[in-house]
Amino acid sequence: MKRIALIRNSYSFDVGGAEIFPVNLAKLLASNDYEPLVLSANKQTLAMASAAGLKAIHSPWWSFQNYSGFKIFLFPVYVVWMLVLSAWYSLFFLKNRIDVVHPQSRDDFIAATVAAKLLHRKVIWTDHADLKYIYTNHKKWYKNPVGKLVYLVSKLADKITIESFSEKKLIEASLAERLPSNYEVIYIGVVDNYKPTKQRGGALVLVSTSRLVKAKGIGELIAAFKLIDTTNVVLKLCGDGPDADHFKSLAGGAKNIEFLGHINNVVQVLEKADVLVHPSYHEGFGLSLVEAEMCSLPIIACNVGSIPEIVRDGGSGILVDAKSVEDLAEAMNSLIKNPKLRINMGRAGRQIFLNNFQLDKIVKEKFLPLYVGG
Repeated sequence: MKRIALIRNSYSFDVGGAEIFPVNLAKLLASNDYEPLVLSANKQTLAMASAAGLKAIHSPWWSFQNYSGFKIFLFPVYVVWMLVLSAWYSLFFLKNRIDVVHPQSRDDFIAATVAAKLLHRKVIWTDHADLKYIYTNHKKWYKNPVGKLVYLVSKLADKITIESFSEKKLIEASLAERLPSNYEVIYIGVVDNYKPTKQRGGALVLVSTSRLVKAKGIGELIAAFKLIDTTNVVLKLCGDGPDADHFKSLAGGAKNIEFLGHINNVVQVLEKADVLVHPSYHEGFGLSLVEAEMCSLPIIACNVGSIPEIVRDGGSGILVDAKSVEDLAEAMNSLIKNPKLRINMGRAGRQIFLNNFQLDKIVKEKFLPLYVGG
């Protein structure tokens, strides 16, 4: 039985698709006779893994992540940290007889890969929309030594999976060159656990499922909601984040704007909703969009990043310009007033999900061959 180390480190207020993916992947690996180990310093990721009965290990992670500007002079300290982290991973991989190492965050791309290759282990990376930033100023010799180190180590990886074709283009733009052959676009998705409920009744529910940060467009969503007729309409905001208090202040205590906080099983909320609204300024891969399509929800989202690869404008949803409060309000009005359009878009989204984003199918067809291939 192969043992797979799935490593994803991030701040604990980050609980998005990148934090959920390794847990979902681990559950499917376990059902396919692999033994996954989830390593993270993110408390939410560890909690989700433990709740799923998976082996969860708190891995070392340095929360200091910014080496821009004058902080570039701390690069020698960073190199020492990478050596220490590599030694930790080497001992861990040996002690736990790890066969495949699957890092999914910057420092682990370096340290876990070096450790794995010294031990002749297979290495698969998954980029969660980070590499386009990590490789910034790659061609300027005096800038971004951390990014240059990541790129150098990337040549040791057996495969680097990218979440979308949009991200692939952005990474190539950062590098100012085409990606090497060990990079491949593989969509991530979710396991189909949608259970259609009876006919919805009561207030029409608009829902957003994302971190409460400004870049997710939550401020614009609240402003747009205030522009429309919200009689018998409720806006539910799922998630938490550093800007939560700011958005609650913008909501001004409105009774039909509900802040639900972090939700462990967001599908239970989606099953009782009518429309997903996702006005993010950028998106490497919107897992919440996939979850909404799984649940046959029409979607309002911004025409940015990977979103057009997931949501078909006019088919499974409505795409608007990022940061446009007026366009967002118009799209919400369109779906609120047209139940037939909501049903048709929901059905189209469900079919898109079935065709492209079933995680169990993706794992069997894409990831398992990477783990066992030569």
